[in-house]
Amino acid sequence: MDAKNLKIRCSSLGSIMTNSRTKSVPLSATCKTHILERFNEIEFGISKFFTNNYVKKGIDVEDDALNLTSKINDWGLISKNEERFNNDFISGIPDALPNGIILNDNPSDIVVEVKSSWQLHTFPMMEDTNKSTAYEWQVQGYLWLTERETGFLSYCLVDTPEQIVQDELWKMARKNGYIEIPENVEQEVRDNHSFGHIPEHLRCKTFEIKRDEEKINAIKERIELCREYYDELKFKLSVI
Repeated sequence: MDAKNLKIRCSSLGSIMTNSRTKSVPLSATCKTHILERFNEIEFGISKFFTNNYVKKGIDVEDDALNLTSKINDWGLISKNEERFNNDFISGIPDALPNGIILNDNPSDIVVEVKSSWQLHTFPMMEDTNKSTAYEWQVQGYLWLTERETGFLSYCLVDTPEQIVQDELWKMARKNGYIEIPENVEQEVRDNHSFGHIPEHLRCKTFEIKRDEEKINAIKERIELCREYYDELKFKLSVI
């Protein structure tokens, strides 16, 4: 692939936008690692496969999270978006793209990105501001792709699916050498993955993110540098 055609997925913008520890080096180690992974994916057809129960839960409960945030934020029924958007620099599939949502008495088309927390202790119930710059970069990417002005990053705390709970119990049994998990231990695991006793409005934390042209321009500039690094990798490959 010609490096000038390299596009970055919105979900990976947080990786490439990390800053280098050395001012003379334009790309951070995290950024370079991601570009190398994309290089292997594009040039050799081998993707870095990664999954765990945290990721699996986020995928499996996405509809539940969308239903919760739409209810708490009074957005009406919103459905999962399946369309991938592209421009010359990035691509991505926003979670939801509700139209005509009333914001400050005006109907607005918005972007909604949901993140399902693993457990209560990873849920930002008490946070007043979003502390994940990676997720903010992701939403900025979606706003750019969809040409919308307002996005919402919504953290949701919903029950973990039974299959994943069972897997967690199996791992605990294996780790501790249990032939049969004690009832009190199993109950503790289940309690850590069941949240119906917590009021719904406390299980949804939503942060508004406005489109920021300076950040979008920063993404463009960083991707141009990423393309240069991709070319460097291709050159190294050609001389091996």
